[in-house]
Amino acid sequence: MEISFPYFFQLASLFGVWGVAVTGLAVVLLLWQLFYWAVRYNRIPSWRSRGAAGEDEPVPGVSVVVRLNEDYQYLEQTLPLIMAQDHPAFELVVVYVGADEEFRDTLDRAASHDGRITVTQLNSDTRFAIGDKMAYNLGIKAARYENILLATCDTAPASERWLRLMARGFARNSGVVIGYCAVARKAGWANKIMRIDRLALSVRFLSAAMRGKPYRGMTGNLALTKGLYFGNKGFNHLDMNIGEDDLYVQQIAGRHNTAVILNPGCTTLQEFHGSLGYWWTLRAFYGNAVRLYPARVQVSIALEAVTRVLFFASCVAAIVLLPDLAKLVPAAMLILRFGVAFSVMARICRRLGEQGLKMAIVFYDLVAPFVEFCLWLRRRFNRDKGVWR
Repeated sequence: MEISFPYFFQLASLFGVWGVAVTGLAVVLLLWQLFYWAVRYNRIPSWRSRGAAGEDEPVPGVSVVVRLNEDYQYLEQTLPLIMAQDHPAFELVVVYVGADEEFRDTLDRAASHDGRITVTQLNSDTRFAIGDKMAYNLGIKAARYENILLATCDTAPASERWLRLMARGFARNSGVVIGYCAVARKAGWANKIMRIDRLALSVRFLSAAMRGKPYRGMTGNLALTKGLYFGNKGFNHLDMNIGEDDLYVQQIAGRHNTAVILNPGCTTLQEFHGSLGYWWTLRAFYGNAVRLYPARVQVSIALEAVTRVLFFASCVAAIVLLPDLAKLVPAAMLILRFGVAFSVMARICRRLGEQGLKMAIVFYDLVAPFVEFCLWLRRRFNRDKGVWR
């Protein structure tokens, strides 16, 4: 302390007390940001799952479980993609929720032509809404294979290798397999924002799973074993219409039973048919589960956004307060942080098969903390009625 104070006063006399203080704060926050981007998130581009089978090892059988309403588009477009998967032993379990006899007949005809399709039904009731958890529970019970891959009606595999690659995660006794579910690419900036938002959300939970602390997946590309499912008495939080891909994952997934499989060929693509307003509504709806996350997870998610905002603010303040030549120091820190974040995200995009997002990365890097803050305010002060049963 006797040595450091004279240096501080010398710097303060040259650059001002507040200029030195905010520059020092910016340095500390820069280190936090580099920790997230250069250490945690930088695992993703070079990730090799230790729990996955090799290319020459046999892959286990898998049951794909999907809930359907009267969705002829799924039968025409997505069903052929799933049945064309390059996998030696799999089935598709369709849980039809509805009472349309014509649609059920169509499903039965498809099953009669392909023995790998199993159809089961839950008759819809206007007095009692049937949630995804109930539908998935029925589908898991009806599945013939031990390994279950949860799919959704609005997601489709990106390649015919999807199922084989995801199944490799089960080969070495993993009970949970987490893959990447992207937003399907379309024209326009609204689609870019949805895609980069999904990517940023996925980067957080994928990197957490890689360091042995899984806390969520995406239902469109999430797998688990029947033994683990029934051993934990099925889904939790049955009073909520959400939580099967995060609150339940927190219950069953751990350091030693979770595999993360990343490859452009095993990505699934989710179709968004609405506008940014629709995206915002869905993000807010499913984000209601965050309040039930463990405190360590909530802190980890918030800390990156908070340090990012404070870093930007302290650098701008330092540029305003410091003399002309000294302004280069906070400016250089801003450039360094943007360069590292952009480089890591660009490499992640290549690893996951995302294309055309370079400008969106820069834009979203600036606005993401504001988006997350607005979502937090909505969770804090607005109760979405559809969340609770």
